[in-house]
Amino acid sequence: MLLHSGCPRFRGLPLSAAEAVSHAEKLLAFHVDNDDRASVDPKVVELPSIRNPANKRQKFVVLEVWGGVYKGSYRSG
Repeated sequence: MLLHSGCPRFRGLPLSAAEAVSHAEKLLAFHVDNDDRASVDPKVVELPSIRNPANKRQKFVVLEVWGGVYKGSYRSG
């Protein structure tokens, strides 16, 4: 899952589905040491937003992206 809020600290995180997939590819590659069998599903699901526990006036946008390596499946987040 990828989270985003309007807070300046999070402005570099993905806002669009294409950016979410790109970010998930980088995250999965990092976690599997660039294994060339890693792949990310281009389907992005927007989940219900959640409130920032540190600042109740802010909400996080939650995007779900799935990826896998060989026979495993992983959710970015």
